[in-house]
Formats: sequence, structure tokens, C-alpha cells
Amino acid sequence: MVATCKWAMNRSEEDLKKKLRGPGVGNKTWWSLVKEKQGTSCQDVIPPLTRQDGTVATSSKEKAQLLATLFAEKMRVEHPHLPPTSLAQQCEEIVIEVKVTQMQVERLLRELNIKKATGPDDVSPQILKRCASSHQNPGSGGGSRAQI
Repeated sequence: MVATCKWAMNRSEEDLKKKLRGPGVGNKTWWSLVKEKQGTSCQDVIPPLTRQDGTVATSSKEKAQLLATLFAEKMRVEHPHLPPTSLAQQCEEIVIEVKVTQMQVERLLRELNIKKATGPDDVSPQILKRCASSHQNPGSGGGSRAQI
């Protein structure tokens, strides 16, 4: 599956290069390719944020400091020296083994929302969805399924 994803990413890059070198690459084509590469986003900036005292944070630095303070306060433990509260078990069964099939992974990839942001691995959801639609292992040259 990793080889298939790498192959799909390389193919995507090559397709983009071909489109940029192709005839009739004007402003509209250029910007549509840029948007396709970046993915769609509804809003690129964080709007001004109001502090508890009523003042407004407008610069990126002020917003970052305000959010850092807010999250630090939310994550503060009142009594850090006390052990965490143990929670009662909610169910009788315990999962010992998790089985995942290639078919399940491919189904989830096909159903992936391509308008979502990239994950921590910085792989575009569009690339992942293409991987799911690719049924050939690019290294084999045949019609065999990619191995996970």
C-alpha cells in the first residue's frame, strides 16, 4: 500500500507538471492548479479574538499568545500531586485483537472527504483517495493487489 501511495503521489506530481507545461496555461489555469495543489479552504486567517477583559487581539502574535494562554489554563491540573481518578469499567468485554483487512482500508480511503486538511504526515486526502482507486501495484507491472 505504501508503494502504491508513493506511486500515486509521483503520478500526481507528474500530471501537475504536464498541465503547467501544456498549451494555454493562463492565469485561470494557473490558479486552478494552485488551488488544486493546496486543497480547498474556507478561511485562511484567524479573525480578531476578544480577550476576557474586552480588548481585542488582532496581530498574529497577540492571537497566538491569547490562544496559548487559554489552552494552558484549560489544561492546568488543580492538584497535580494527586493520582488520577480511576474510572469504573463501562463494559464487560475487552478487545484483545483488532483485525483490519485491506478491503476495509480501501473502503475508508474511497469514502475519504477530500475537502479535509492534511494530517500530521502531510499527505493530501486527494492523494489518499487516489491510492484507494488504484488497483495495480506499480512495482509489479501486473494486476496484483498492493501489499500492506
